[in-house]
Amino acid sequence: MHEYHIVERIVKEALADRSREEIAEILLSVNESSGLDPESIKLYFEDIRQAYPQLKEAKLSINLTRVKLHCPKCNSDFERKEKSFACPHCRAEAQRSPLNKDIFIEKIKY
Repeated sequence: MHEYHIVERIVKEALADRSREEIAEILLSVNESSGLDPESIKLYFEDIRQAYPQLKEAKLSINLTRVKLHCPKCNSDFERKEKSFACPHCRAEAQRSPLNKDIFIEKIKY
């Protein structure tokens, strides 16, 4: 049910700028470490979009992204490989990057 409220927020955000225009596609970016299930997101989107005429023909695409890490020692940002938190540049222990987002709208096609 967690995904339902997230999809509701995404739909409202997508409709905020151009609430009267029909949306053809919403492209979401979902981080692999978010714990969000892409299939549940798609199912909830199909349910929620029925209440909005602007989303009548809308398609939802999901781009899974890797975890982004930040190394405080050498100040570099990088995608996590495997299950390692080691910086590929200096091998120091990295942290989750502030650039890392669990879910966001990448693009809206009208």
